[in-house]
Amino acid sequence: MAKQLNLERFQSSAIGYEITFTNDGITIDITDYKIYFTLKEKKEDADSAAKVNKIVTTHTDATNGETLIEFIAADTADLLGNYYYSIEYRDTDDDTGDVLFFGRMTILKTTRVTRD
Repeated sequence: MAKQLNLERFQSSAIGYEITFTNDGITIDITDYKIYFTLKEKKEDADSAAKVNKIVTTHTDATNGETLIEFIAADTADLLGNYYYSIEYRDTDDDTGDVLFFGRMTILKTTRVTRD
């Protein structure tokens, strides 16, 4: 079941999102899973026009259901404002999948611009 969750992050932030897959509270093996993170200005924009488009196929600890969607500073360096995002998965073993999280992501301007 998809969960609506609005997120905030700062421009040029390299913080990622850790996700643990469970079924009835028990972690599941996600070795054959692809995880998709998509950030768009408008929902109807083509996937190829996404502002951020990440596909994760190598997981932190696949047998224990753990994965990390990593961000680098350049991913959001030129973004500011409100966007639509979703985090989805696809099990390539049996070709099933679903939306995990969706909502709005607000990218904020940092107060401090330079750091020495």
